[in-house]
Amino acid sequence: MRIVILCGGTGSIGLQHGLYETFEGDRDGVVTHILVNAYDNGFSTGQVRYVMKGQILGPSDVRKNHETRLRLEDPDSPWLNFLNRRFDIAADKAQGFCNREVDRLIGEQQRMGRPHDCCGFLLEAIEAYFRSPLALKIVYSDFALANIVYGGLARIHGNSLRTAARIMAGALGIADNVLLNDDKSLFLGAKTRSGKTINDEGNIVTWGNCEDPIEAIFFTDPDGREDNPVLCLEAWKVLVDADLVILSSGTQWSSLIPTYASDGFSTAMRDSRAEVLMVVNRSPDQDSPGQSVSEIVGALVPRYFEPGRLHLLADRNGHSSMRSLDAKSRSKVASFSLLQLSDKSTPVDKHDPKRLVQAIGYVFFRQYFDSDIYLFDYDNTLFGRRNAYPKSSAFNMRGLYRLNSMTEVGICTGNTISRLELQHTLTDKSELAKEADKPLLVFADGGVNLYLCDIAAMPTCRERRPEPVLCVAPETLLPSTGPHSASRIIEALIRAGLPDSILENRGNALIAIRPVDRRHSQSMMCLIKHVIRGSKLEVREAGETTIEIRSPALSKRAAILHLAGKPNSAQQITYVGDECDSGNDHDVQELSSLGFAVKCLRVDSPATTAFFIATLISHLKNEYC
Repeated sequence: MRIVILCGGTGSIGLQHGLYETFEGDRDGVVTHILVNAYDNGFSTGQVRYVMKGQILGPSDVRKNHETRLRLEDPDSPWLNFLNRRFDIAADKAQGFCNREVDRLIGEQQRMGRPHDCCGFLLEAIEAYFRSPLALKIVYSDFALANIVYGGLARIHGNSLRTAARIMAGALGIADNVLLNDDKSLFLGAKTRSGKTINDEGNIVTWGNCEDPIEAIFFTDPDGREDNPVLCLEAWKVLVDADLVILSSGTQWSSLIPTYASDGFSTAMRDSRAEVLMVVNRSPDQDSPGQSVSEIVGALVPRYFEPGRLHLLADRNGHSSMRSLDAKSRSKVASFSLLQLSDKSTPVDKHDPKRLVQAIGYVFFRQYFDSDIYLFDYDNTLFGRRNAYPKSSAFNMRGLYRLNSMTEVGICTGNTISRLELQHTLTDKSELAKEADKPLLVFADGGVNLYLCDIAAMPTCRERRPEPVLCVAPETLLPSTGPHSASRIIEALIRAGLPDSILENRGNALIAIRPVDRRHSQSMMCLIKHVIRGSKLEVREAGETTIEIRSPALSKRAAILHLAGKPNSAQQITYVGDECDSGNDHDVQELSSLGFAVKCLRVDSPATTAFFIATLISHLKNEYC
């Protein structure tokens, strides 16, 4: 599950906390990147850029996002005090003060038994910063110590703030997930409706003129020449590969729009398959106090985003100008959702992190909700192959049991029932007390044999295979007698030298041979074709290490047709699978494309399924409505 958050320094703190605490922290397979620009030029950040003669970008937003990540991953880290340290001191005493703070950090690391030898580079960064004569000509008042470190590191490494960020992430022991739109040092300016020019980013942040709002931005290089940021390859990659791009709340003109304005950004978004979701501020920001959501949409579409691409998410408790969209603006966006993103205790300029993430999941998966039954593929959808994504897999199975008590759910798998690793998710049978009364619907053996599984008894499936309730497509089963029955085919393959341990009769619906070394798969398929010659069966590769012998008519669509054909049957089915474009989920996708009452959600791994299941549970409980 690949998520990209576009933000400034503090606007996405609640969002990042919500994602980590409700989704990312206790599951695996979730990759979150933070994409920022670094044109901040106010307070100590601007002073650091001045000392470096404008040759480096402003480090504050990178530092703030590193602090946010560190607080999530390692809340007891001594580095947090270091990153937050601000000071007032005479210029000629500033370097000594900074060096003593490094010594203090090393001492705290030692006392806590943490590595401290990695802190030596901090002294080198401080030395590189104070090597500039201008370092003694500024006022150190309410000054951020870490900005000096980031600035000095950038100077050492060819004025690259991105390299400084990578080094700092390694020292902090956190994911290197804070990326820049462009690593070239530029300065941000703006133009207002009346034509007034605002030449400093610090003045853009606090513009606050409702009568003369900002309508455009521009960039200049350190020599004052017009220039423009160019989206770097690293940013291109995460945007194009993303599943979900979130435009965080924050100051539009100073923090967010400068990233959108990068050369290549609009093209990258057109090439991206991601859903793009914009979180609307709960209250107007200082750089655009008089601008409504409709006016902000007018500034973004179609200048930076294609019409019909953005999904807007607003808080129904927000400021009146932040929770309504006029008809013209609605025609420019994909959707506008007004949901409960705060409560009475939430600060007026913040969102409740948990509610916000639940609502984001709802918008992301909106078209797959409100079905009568939810059917899940197993391999690499609910459960990771070869024990990949163990945390997300365990969450999915527990979530499936929970859903089974709330709505109609089931599994549809090509596997035999005894292959389902449900027992590994049951750490405590008491957790199933409420869910165990209702059997779990499982279509196994290619999706044609229906089992009603006692959830509490599922750990015994490997030892004692349950019997199917019925076959929903008996015409697809292997012959029960004759030379092409399952037993006779397996006997012939064993005689040809195949080990019995790799041959599996899956409910008389198919014979699976696994694992198969791909170097020998073609010769093995030739042998199998010889064994089944004269029959109406087929041989095919399935997945990475499996060969199947089966009827050409065997298909998961039999499960869908069975559910649709039952008395009082489900009117709408949501199917979740990882091979909807090909493989054994493709037949279900074809039913969907033919207008059948089934919606196919394609996932890349159990991590995306976990996001869907968690959101579906919240949706059924109406937690954000």
